[in-house]
Amino acid sequence: MQRNNIDQIQWLRGIAALSVVFTHLTAKAYSVGMTDFSFTKGSIGVDIFFIISGFIMMYVCDRKEYKFLAFLENRAVRILPLHYLLLLPLVIVYIIKPVLINSSSSGTFVWESFFLIPVSEDGYEYLNPVVWTLCYEFLFYLIFASFLFLKNIYLVSMGTIFSIAVIVILGGWYRGSNPFVVGVTDSISLEFCYGIILYLLYKHNKLSCSSVLFFIFSVVAYFALAKFQLPRFIKDGIPSLLFFISIVNIRNLELKWLAFLGDISYEIYLCHIVVLSGIYVVLSKMNLNILWMYYTISLLTIILVGYLMKSMISDRVSLKFKSVTKARRQSNPI
Repeated sequence: MQRNNIDQIQWLRGIAALSVVFTHLTAKAYSVGMTDFSFTKGSIGVDIFFIISGFIMMYVCDRKEYKFLAFLENRAVRILPLHYLLLLPLVIVYIIKPVLINSSSSGTFVWESFFLIPVSEDGYEYLNPVVWTLCYEFLFYLIFASFLFLKNIYLVSMGTIFSIAVIVILGGWYRGSNPFVVGVTDSISLEFCYGIILYLLYKHNKLSCSSVLFFIFSVVAYFALAKFQLPRFIKDGIPSLLFFISIVNIRNLELKWLAFLGDISYEIYLCHIVVLSGIYVVLSKMNLNILWMYYTISLLTIILVGYLMKSMISDRVSLKFKSVTKARRQSNPI
C-alpha cells in the first residue's frame, strides 16, 4: 500500500455499506416470506466501518492539528445533519402510530436516538435501527479528541487505546444491568483501536503485504471464529482487520463504481432501512411482492437516495461549514 494513496479506503466503505444493506434487504424479504434464504453475515460491514474510522481519524489528525472542540465540531457537521433529518419523520410516525416503528422490539430508545447514547447493539430499539453504530462512533470521537491536546499522534493513539481498553475492562467487571453502562463499556469499541494500530503500521510502511494472502486469511478467520462464542471484536473484528489489510494492498486497479459507493456510503448506510421499509409498503399495496423486483428497486433507490442526500445536503452543509470556519479564522486570526 502506498502512503500517498488511500483510495482503497473508499472501496472498503462501499463494500461495508453494501454488505449491511444486503443483510437488511434479505432479512426483510425473508421475514415476509418472499424468500427462504436468510443472510445475516453482512453485519460485519459495521465492524469494517469502525476499523476505517479509527484509521481515518488518525490519518486526518496526523496531517492537520485539531483542538478538542474543532475536531468534534467537524465530525458533528458530517454526521448529525442527515441523522436528524431522517430522525424527524420517524419521530412523527412514532407519535402517530408507534407500532410502525420497531415492531420487533420490546421498547424504543427515543432520547437515546436523539443524543446518540450507546445502550444496545440491538439497533432495532432505536428509532432508526442503524443509529446504534453512530453512538459508538461519537463515543470514540469523544475519547480520541480528549487526547488531541498532546499534539503528538503517537501519544494520542496511546491515550485513546489505553482509555478504551480501561473502559472495556471496567465493563467486564460490571455485574449490573444499567443499559448505559453496559453500552458504553461494550468491547466492540476495541475495533476502533484496530484502525489506530493499522494506521501506525501504514505510517511506517509496515502494512504492505500480499492482498490475496490476507484475503484468504480473512475468509479462513471468519469461518473458523464463527464456530465459537466470542466477543464481537474478535469474532467479526479480526476477519474485518485482515480484510482491511487485504483491500488496502490492492494495486494497479481502478474501481470507480466502488469508489462512488464509498463516497456516498454514509448516506446509504443511514437511509437504507427507512427506504427499504417504504419500498416494501408500496410494493405490497401494488401486490408486487416479487423477490427480484424488490431487490432491484430497493438497491437502485437506496443508491439514488444516498447520492441525492450526499450532493444536496452533505456536500452543501460541508461547504457552508468550511466558509463559516474560514470567515471565523479571518476575523479572529489569533
